[in-house]
Amino acid sequence: MEKYNDKEKNMKSKPMSEVDGLNSKTMQENDVFDLEQMREQLCILKQKLDKQTIVTDRLIHQAMKQKMSWITKYCWFAALVMFPVICVSWWEVKILWGFSIFSYLLLIILTGGCIVADIVINKMKPADWESENLIQTGVKLAKMKRTRKIQVRIQIVLLAIVFLVLGYDTYGAGVIPHEQMIVFGICCLVGLVIGGFAGLRILGKMQRTNDDIIQQIEELTKE
Repeated sequence: MEKYNDKEKNMKSKPMSEVDGLNSKTMQENDVFDLEQMREQLCILKQKLDKQTIVTDRLIHQAMKQKMSWITKYCWFAALVMFPVICVSWWEVKILWGFSIFSYLLLIILTGGCIVADIVINKMKPADWESENLIQTGVKLAKMKRTRKIQVRIQIVLLAIVFLVLGYDTYGAGVIPHEQMIVFGICCLVGLVIGGFAGLRILGKMQRTNDDIIQQIEELTKE
């Protein structure tokens, strides 16, 4: 009993400074632990934000690629579906109107050349939509717009020449009576107007698509 009392007296007789020191040390340890927890939480939050940013960038790039994809699909549709139909249709017209195989081939070569030019001019690579290549992609899309305008001017001139050759050839073949050549000319003119109107509408839509994507790229590269 005396030993227990002595021990209790010793405990009570400890200086208050030691108790304060122990409390201070415990508080410091708690502060360090809280700081470590905050660092871990901030690190996790940063990782989540980075992942979200990556996902957002991928979605934006995918949206731009998807917006451009209709042009590629149209070019290949023209090559694989429209071109064979044009070849067969104009062969029937050749038999009906009696113009030469030279005029037919000239028309088919011009049509095929226009389609190939569309595929080459509007070609986009998967790497064009990567983040580090967006500035170059914007320049490429702007150049694509200018090239399309040049292509259309050249095609209009060549098409006019081909149809003049076609008209002269048809007139010389004598299959169509000379009195009906006026009707033939009007039909060709109407076909050219309708085809030209449709072509200009498609060209306008292509140019607007490029403008939208260029604007998106400028907004992304500013950030």
